[in-house]
Amino acid sequence: MKELTAKHCVEGYRDQAMAVRVKSLRYGSGGGVVAVIEAESVVRSIHDIALVRLSRSANAEYVPLASAHPKIGTTNYVFGWGRTCPTCPASPTLKRATVTVTGTSAYSSLGTQIRVSPGNGSPCMGDSGGPMFKLVDGKRYQVGVVPWGSSTCTGSSYFASVPISRDWIRGVTGV
Repeated sequence: MKELTAKHCVEGYRDQAMAVRVKSLRYGSGGGVVAVIEAESVVRSIHDIALVRLSRSANAEYVPLASAHPKIGTTNYVFGWGRTCPTCPASPTLKRATVTVTGTSAYSSLGTQIRVSPGNGSPCMGDSGGPMFKLVDGKRYQVGVVPWGSSTCTGSSYFASVPISRDWIRGVTGV
């Protein structure tokens, strides 16, 4: 099983033991912890997206990958344990924020990105690698990955585009 994350969350930590916590709303407890097999993790060269191989099934709900960008002006949802203010520690509980899509073709050295403005929150430091979902007829689709969180926890944010990387993801996972 491979899980989607940001490339920079993997690249700088190749020689360190990594794990993911699943099925918990708490940062440091609950749910289960699954080891990452670093030797089988794959990063995309031109976008801030990576797939990490888990040592076993996470027994978590599968979320389909979006085949198209969300429409400009739509509300999307982001999740993470990042800071809630510039000087705060990581959040001890999983947070959800709404964001509004303001662009779908921003480009930087990290590849094509989706730009959003804050709704009831904004990604911040510590949210890297987290998902952005859109809802279509009540069903979640992953449209983005947090490449980095803002150091100010306010303002526009940019997400690595899942639709742009969808063929690459499918090629790596075989799904």
